[in-house]
Parts: sequence; C-alpha cells; structure tokens
Amino acid sequence: MPAAAQPLRVLFVCTANRCRSPMAAGLLTARLGPSAGVDIEVASAGFHPPDEPVVPEAARVMSEIGIDIAGHRSRAVTPQLLAASELVVTMTAAQAVEALAAVSEGWPRVYPVAELVRRGSRYGGPAPGEDLRTWLSRLAVDRGPAQLLAGRSGDIRDPTGGPLRNYRRTRDVLSAAVDPLAGWLSAAAANRVGGGLNE
Repeated sequence: MPAAAQPLRVLFVCTANRCRSPMAAGLLTARLGPSAGVDIEVASAGFHPPDEPVVPEAARVMSEIGIDIAGHRSRAVTPQLLAASELVVTMTAAQAVEALAAVSEGWPRVYPVAELVRRGSRYGGPAPGEDLRTWLSRLAVDRGPAQLLAGRSGDIRDPTGGPLRNYRRTRDVLSAAVDPLAGWLSAAAANRVGGGLNE
C-alpha cells in the first residue's frame, strides 16, 4: 500500500496512560469524527506497565460530555510506537524529553501539547499543499531544547487522586487544546504525502 494511503498517526502520551492521554485521544477522536473525511489514527500510551484500566473519575467526566473511554486499557510507550507516529503529543515537557530520549530522530514530531498549540497559533496551520511533516518543520524553525524546557508552565497536571473538579478542569483544558489541533491535523491529512518518523 502506498505511504499516502496510510493513516496519519497521532499518539498522545502521559505518565500511566490511564487519565490524561486517553482523555486527549478521546477528545480528538470525537472532534474528527467519521464526517471529517480524513484518515487519522489516534492512539495513546504511557511510561508505566500496560493493561491497566482507565481511572474511573476520568471516564466519568468524559462521559459527561458524551465520550466513552471506560473500556480503555493502558498501553506502554515503545521506541517502535513512537517511530510509527507522525506526531507525538505529551502532557508535559518532561514527558517530551523522555519520549525524545527513546527515539532520537523524533525532535520535529514530539511536542508537549501546550507548546504545540502555542506554536500552531503563532505560525498558523498547514498551508494548502503542506503536509504534517512540512508543517511541523515550519513550527520548529526557531525551536531548541531551551524552548522545550521553558514550556513547563503549560504542563497539563495529573488530576489522579484529586477531587472530581480537577478531572473536569483537565478535561476542559485538553478540550481547548484539541479544538485547534483537530483542524490543523485535518488540513495536514488532506495534504498528506509523507510517512512516519522512521522513514
């Protein structure tokens, strides 16, 4: 199958893949929907051992907005999974650093969610004919390790163990970030010509 016919793969990453990253994946999947007309595969993973259930409070607050993640089981981050993803979106700057340590060629494709949204808003979404790889390279034109580490103020805090209102706040912060991301990814998928990190 030609590379252009393969889905564009987006991976959300958090610590345990039991709360923030499955919430983000659920939100993006819902935003894209079958009517979007683009082939985007959304997944999530974490740095803890796999096959654990989603945090019940996370499933509850997502169900409040009509998104069902109750059946989610955690998945472990691997170099292969990172390399197969066109875009890796982490919840924190530290998680981006950890992901980059696992896949050395991942620099243009690994972003904390807050930095990705900030840069996308500054430089604009994909232009006509601009695929995801080219767009991300444009976003990274002045990006370096200092900028990555300086972005810690935008980290999405883990609500696990806190009151339900913290889960709702995390959901709403992620929802606001996913809104522009869904549009950018749809445009990039329509322009798609490239493959994964390992190509």
